[in-house]
Amino acid sequence: MTSDKIDRCAEISMYYHASKIYNYLRGLYKDIDSTGKFYLQNNDAERPLNVIGNFQMPDTSDLQALMSGTAKLVPMDNAFFSQDNPSIGDLLSQFGVKGDLLVFGQGTKGDFGYDGDVIYHEFGHATIYTAGIVGMEFTDKYGISNEPGSVHEGIADTFAFLMTDNTCTGEYASEAIVKWAQSQGGMVEMDKEGDFYCMRTALNEYTVFEDFIGEVHWDGQPLLAANWAIYKLIKGSDTDTQIHRDNLTKLVLKTLYSIGSADASFKLWADTFMDEVGKDDNFKGKKSDIEKILNDRNFFEEKRARSANETVKTTYIGAGGTASEDDPMGGGGGGIPISEDGEDINVGPSYLQFYFDVPENAEKDGLSITASVAADSSSSMIGGIGGGGAPVVEVYYRKGSPVEYVTGEESMKTEVLKDGKVEADGTGSIKNWGIAGVEKGTRYYFQFINTAAAAGVITNIKVASADVKEEVSDEDTDSETVDEEISMEDDLLPDEEQDQKKDKSSGCSLTF
Repeated sequence: MTSDKIDRCAEISMYYHASKIYNYLRGLYKDIDSTGKFYLQNNDAERPLNVIGNFQMPDTSDLQALMSGTAKLVPMDNAFFSQDNPSIGDLLSQFGVKGDLLVFGQGTKGDFGYDGDVIYHEFGHATIYTAGIVGMEFTDKYGISNEPGSVHEGIADTFAFLMTDNTCTGEYASEAIVKWAQSQGGMVEMDKEGDFYCMRTALNEYTVFEDFIGEVHWDGQPLLAANWAIYKLIKGSDTDTQIHRDNLTKLVLKTLYSIGSADASFKLWADTFMDEVGKDDNFKGKKSDIEKILNDRNFFEEKRARSANETVKTTYIGAGGTASEDDPMGGGGGGIPISEDGEDINVGPSYLQFYFDVPENAEKDGLSITASVAADSSSSMIGGIGGGGAPVVEVYYRKGSPVEYVTGEESMKTEVLKDGKVEADGTGSIKNWGIAGVEKGTRYYFQFINTAAAAGVITNIKVASADVKEEVSDEDTDSETVDEEISMEDDLLPDEEQDQKKDKSSGCSLTF
């Protein structure tokens, strides 16, 4: 980068805000551990945290220049924390930079180093990592969970309001992103408080799972809002807010250090948080009110599923298979190896399952699921996993209980507890899956399953009663191949695909 493009004022702003939150947490830490000093993981007096501003990226649109080392630098409209990432370390090693990084992009329409909220958010990620929550996806009995990443984002946003006493996260950077989108002839939906755009707002009313889409920044919003509601409860009408923010910051830090698992879920967060509330004289008098705030937002629910009785706009699905039919050279996915019908395969379950309550008066004895399916390379917190091409999506379903993944103690193979699976019907992006023989007045769970190496986004998910006829194929009676014929009286075609409400995640960044 040439000297004329280096903005020293952005560097000063970045240094000021990073120092401010670091000193603030150190000052409070004596009330948590009087015998030690607070340092971020991998950092101490001899190993300072790397904070990088004026950051631009090589232009990846020119592959020839990229391979020859002559690619130009272009703006990066984002900011991120990197925990000693080897690939980024290789990029910056020539400048003598190694270890953990806070990086703030010199964006197209605004420099992220100017936004204090952005800096507090990214420093929050570093603090959460220090407590042992790495934010990565993991496999559990409901498939693949990205809850740790969502907890990361919700707490990182919380650190921003704890520093500012402001519900709107990232006003300056948000406006810059909106202007950038407009300059490209597009648009990006952004929360707004009055005249100011917000990356996220603590005034949101979202609930755990029921409003999730499987994208960590979006799914972290109930945690941000719950923490703001708890802060308002404790503060009451007191105009001296600093003491209350100090107390909540210490409670958040105690909870982070008490969780004891990298695989943090919203339920684990809530259970641990309530344990700490019961020990804290500043909060235990309001314990029942705090528990109600969390319960109203569904924090104590274990089943990672949301209702599909109304149209679901968006959900994300990770890469599953070993190769894509459209791009066989594109690489493999990062799904779950399972054993199905005596065959070992790799599947990528959607991060969320769905449930549909079949009406008692349903006129049909089947269910039709319709949705639009498209490729998406950035929905996974595990960046770089998955190849090109298009996702191949099946549906697993089960009556009365979620689909579960159980690993045998002796075989060490993962079996899927389900009532059946259906393959997609339909050409183009609009797909249909039919479930036959459903029981009226009963809840059915279903999960999208990706068998290709390309991650995906599924939009406009609609479920309705339908005639789904099972027929045994004459061509292969031994295998009892089932053909499903679906007829519906209602028009169930999905609405036109809509622009996503939020950008997608590629790690612990502010927006993407």
